[in-house]
Amino acid sequence: MATAKQRSGNRTKQRGAKTTTRRSATPDGSLSLSQQRFVAEYLIDFNATRAYMAAHPNCKNKRSACTLALRLLAKVEIQTAVAEAAKKTTTKLELTRERINQETARIAFFDPRKLFNADGTPKEITELDDDTAAAIAGLEVLEQYDGRGEDRTWIGYLKKYRIADKNVALERAARLLAMFKEDNAQRTDPILALLKGMKRSTFPLAGAQAPGDDDE
Repeated sequence: MATAKQRSGNRTKQRGAKTTTRRSATPDGSLSLSQQRFVAEYLIDFNATRAYMAAHPNCKNKRSACTLALRLLAKVEIQTAVAEAAKKTTTKLELTRERINQETARIAFFDPRKLFNADGTPKEITELDDDTAAAIAGLEVLEQYDGRGEDRTWIGYLKKYRIADKNVALERAARLLAMFKEDNAQRTDPILALLKGMKRSTFPLAGAQAPGDDDE
């Protein structure tokens, strides 16, 4: 027959095993598997409610998911994980403010004359300079033939360039200029700006009842 001390020890072991299973911590002990999934899903479209429901398939109520997602985003370890992952993505894609500004300027100030040689013949796409090539949104290549049926003769290719919308680029350039004026007064770290907007959600919070912490 088990003594009271043995029974107490067994209950302690059971509680410890349950806690380990729920957390499923990473080697550094920072985030559980569900929290890692939430961060990965959140980075797809920054929809916290959808990310929480993807990380917790058993959660079917959007209002509850919204409340719990915001609670997760308020945690320092979650904010750190999102910021680090976002920084890695922007570095990998070379997505910087300077790069975006440069590409916007290329489209806004595109000169169609650079598509042609001095004699008026179109340049091969490999002959275009970087600024001109960046303004091309699409390319269609069609084979051309002279005659019909089996007697037709191939005479070359017809190439059609689709140029990016210059007006849209100019509007964006104007907005960027306004941003530069604001930056002269105060510069904003893009990662901090991302964290600042984390508490947005696509589902209203009015009347939401926050379930217990166990669902996190």
